[in-house]
Amino acid sequence: MYAILGLVFVTLFIWVSDAVTLRNRDKQAGAPVGSIYSYMRPAWRLAQENHQRSKAASTGAARHSSISLPCTFSFSYADHHGNRARRTVNITGISSSGGQAYLEGFCRSRMDNRTFRVDRIQGDLTDAETGELIPVKRLLSSVHTRSSMDYKPLAPAPKSSTTKEWKTAVFFAGFRGGKLDELEGLAAAAGWQIRWTISPTVDYVVRNGSAGKKQLAEADNLGIDVIDEDTFRALL
Repeated sequence: MYAILGLVFVTLFIWVSDAVTLRNRDKQAGAPVGSIYSYMRPAWRLAQENHQRSKAASTGAARHSSISLPCTFSFSYADHHGNRARRTVNITGISSSGGQAYLEGFCRSRMDNRTFRVDRIQGDLTDAETGELIPVKRLLSSVHTRSSMDYKPLAPAPKSSTTKEWKTAVFFAGFRGGKLDELEGLAAAAGWQIRWTISPTVDYVVRNGSAGKKQLAEADNLGIDVIDEDTFRALL
């Protein structure tokens, strides 16, 4: 009983206080003012509007407290050379391998499925629907489900006692942009070492039609195996 009376008293007090505030505001603005009673109805409407705004704000906060996939984001992404490009991606999942997190989804910039290393994302993600800026850490903490990349290389049988047990160092010749990012992601997920210059430490040179003749000649002089993309994928 006392609790109900206390609630009524507090509500009445706030209502009257709002009415006094509205009356004083009009008085300071030089507008004609009436009695406190005449401000009771506007004060009630103001209280209802404030309640609705508070409710909408809390609903919005709850809606943004977690992120559900799939969801489309745009972000700045740097390749291994440090070249940055804007990507818009319908992210469908998050995977991890070797302690590294990856975003997976359909890249509208490349019109193909892509995998993006989180540590190469520059700045915040931009929600393509709302324009909201979202830190990538918030996406990772909101989406708890992870898949594991299961690219597991099979070691070939050694040719001789001096043959390496497993070849892991690879150089990609002639690949650019998204294709290079994809192949590097596959190699990294499989535990391969990536090289950016041709040297005796390279085990495979993966080439395409744009590979330079000088690079291929250098690989041949060093006795490095030169393979195409399909062979590389088969080795994974």
